[in-house]
Amino acid sequence: MKSTAQRKRERKRERAERLWGPPGFADFVRALPCLKCAHTSQARCYGPSELHHDPTAARGGTWKDVTPLGRDCHTGSPRSRHRHPGGHVGFWSDLGATREEANAEIQLLWEAED
Repeated sequence: MKSTAQRKRERKRERAERLWGPPGFADFVRALPCLKCAHTSQARCYGPSELHHDPTAARGGTWKDVTPLGRDCHTGSPRSRHRHPGGHVGFWSDLGATREEANAEIQLLWEAED
């Protein structure tokens, strides 16, 4: 029989994998260029990408709903994903792609890594 501490560690590990995916996936996404800069030919984000969950984990998002966004495009500027005047819809409309297309593209890249 498992102790309470063992069950707690196991649940924590399962939750982390549900949110961040298999080992190495989060680092793989951080190494990708900012999706917005890549799609709009703007090179204003530097450094590693941040992991953006869309939808959020609280709304049922999983590791397959992660998009790489640079700090400026994620949270830094007035037209970033979290501060966009058009909200979620306006951000993706400006990008010219849907969230589903972006996530599918990332999944294909991840599967090609294996």
